[in-house]
Amino acid sequence: MKTISGNIVAVLLFPVCALPCAVLQAGHPSSQKTTLTQAYERALETDQSITIAYEELRKAQLLPLSALTKLTPHFTLDSYYTNAGLHQSGVLQESRDHSSTGFTGLNYRQPLLDMTFPAAYRSAKLSVESSRLLYQSTIRDTLYGVVQAYYSVLQQQSLTAINKETLNLGLQQLDLARERKAVGEVIETDVLRAEATVAEARRALVVSENSLKLAQKILANTLNIADPDSIIVTEPEMNLKEPSSLSDSISEALEKREDLRVSELNIGIAKEKRKQIIGEYLPTLDISVSSGRQWSDPSFNQRKDSWQASIAGQIPIFTGGQRELDLKQSDYDIRVARLEHESLAKNVERDVTQAWLTIHALELTLVQLKKEVDANAENYRVIQEQYRSGLATSLDVQQGLRDLNNSRSLLVTQTDDCEVARRNLERLIGVFQEPLVREAGAQFSRTKSQRKKESKK
Repeated sequence: MKTISGNIVAVLLFPVCALPCAVLQAGHPSSQKTTLTQAYERALETDQSITIAYEELRKAQLLPLSALTKLTPHFTLDSYYTNAGLHQSGVLQESRDHSSTGFTGLNYRQPLLDMTFPAAYRSAKLSVESSRLLYQSTIRDTLYGVVQAYYSVLQQQSLTAINKETLNLGLQQLDLARERKAVGEVIETDVLRAEATVAEARRALVVSENSLKLAQKILANTLNIADPDSIIVTEPEMNLKEPSSLSDSISEALEKREDLRVSELNIGIAKEKRKQIIGEYLPTLDISVSSGRQWSDPSFNQRKDSWQASIAGQIPIFTGGQRELDLKQSDYDIRVARLEHESLAKNVERDVTQAWLTIHALELTLVQLKKEVDANAENYRVIQEQYRSGLATSLDVQQGLRDLNNSRSLLVTQTDDCEVARRNLERLIGVFQEPLVREAGAQFSRTKSQRKKESKK
């Protein structure tokens, strides 16, 4: 019985935050430990949403060039060939006539005045900036998704280890109850209660192991890893940075949130589109030059060269009311864009406030949970000694073990939730992994050949 007592004390004194992952890793021969930094890098290299956002940015970069085409030269080539025949027949005579004609010409048109160009170009530049901000926001959200999946695996690893330790404690209690029953110190009820505790611990272990497999699968999908069972995560450094005051956090979020800046740009885009509509009904001026050659008859020996230059202007006067309808619709679009921006700003304030208060509550909860775990560990040790001496019942031992398991599990989950909540607040403010977001943006800006050369070096 001394050996059993020593094992129980050793387990109780084992730190909760240092629960072993070696037992989990031994279950899969190809398991490799993955750090949070490595998970970030893997997501940046393989995540489809980041690549899609980058392609959208590249597509948006074509918009200013498309606007410039309103003032660039236009060339067209005109050509045709006609082959005609005439057959006449009568009583006294029959005749046939055949002729061929062709034409080839080159037309050049240069727009001199197009009042839609300035607004179209400014709108295109705003769209490029909007796509760039959405690209950054996608990177940031993807990295936060990695954090959530990573800490879910980490949490289930810890809970599985706790449940294994609880099962070991239950088995030790069962051995103790059987020993005491064998010498007549307790009755059969104590053994049955210990067996029920062991069964409960085994059931909790099965649930946690299955939850761990699911969490590994989610993280594997996030990181595009084929074998989820090979994922073993390690405890990352704790985010000990204290958040700013609530008012400062809200002010910073209103200044730095990419989606909020995008909604502000959408107002500008709507205004520029209205200016484009106005520009469509202002005068336009073009210069055109055409030159061509025409030939005819079967031998093609009769050629005629011609050229023409002209300046043309156009002023729309009446379009059946379409201009007024377009302008009215653009006014609605501007109003909706402003309302969406105001609504998003209120949502940002609400989300930041909720995240900030969540961190504050979790920090206070963790202080009390650590005291609770220490108290339950000492309580279980004392109850074990009392049970051995006949001063405590098996019900006391069972309740003490349950309290210890629950408090240790809650401490693990609340600790991980606090770490995720801190990073969530940074995401909602718009500063989460700022250096990595900037670096990732610079990496994707380089061409594939450049990235291959750098990887070889």
